[in-house]
Amino acid sequence: MFPEFGSIMEFVKWIVGGAGAILIASWVFDLFPGWNAWTNITAKKVIFIAVSFLLAAAAYFAVMFVPAPVWAAIDPLFMILMTIIVMIGGTQAVHKLTKAARGRARG
Repeated sequence: MFPEFGSIMEFVKWIVGGAGAILIASWVFDLFPGWNAWTNITAKKVIFIAVSFLLAAAAYFAVMFVPAPVWAAIDPLFMILMTIIVMIGGTQAVHKLTKAARGRARG
């Protein structure tokens, strides 16, 4: 189950916890076709672990050193962004389902 984030701080702490860093790294690597075509499994594992760690560490340092007023200032923008991402995902899912339904109705 995907976690719900009520604030940017919850999102950043999810990244710090490791699960978020791993999912984000996986998503970013999947954007590059060469990553999946690369056959050196050992190197991919090491790079994946290193990038996941660096994401979590960067989020940790952000939590520790970014002042609370900065988090409060960017939180509304984060919520807008998260809403847009969720809505785009939802509309893509509906589009895919309706397109598949139209295809079955014709066939």
